[in-house]
Amino acid sequence: MSFKFKREWAINIAMQAGIAVLLFFFFSKLCPLVAFDCDDWLCLGTYRLPIPIWKGWEPTRVMPETLMFVAGWIAAHVIYPFCGDYIFSVTIISACIITFLVVIMCICFQKLLIARI
Repeated sequence: MSFKFKREWAINIAMQAGIAVLLFFFFSKLCPLVAFDCDDWLCLGTYRLPIPIWKGWEPTRVMPETLMFVAGWIAAHVIYPFCGDYIFSVTIISACIITFLVVIMCICFQKLLIARI
């Protein structure tokens, strides 16, 4: 590997890490992802198979309902024992999940731009 390639690789990693830190701060402090209504609390507490529900209320809403259960489970078993606040732990885990997905989207978009341009 040449020095130029290693330097570009380090710059890419630093940029993605910076984006991740800013997004995590945004989703956890500036605009926190908090469960408000009964639908959110229902999705946090019940497991849902990741398939569309035929003739359901929103049959295409698969990923949010599946990820909310995962966020609730991780928040209850990993973060809650340390902080003692379940709502804060759900906010932190939701911010981590959304930040991770947005950073993956940015990486894929960067690879698309490199391949196309």
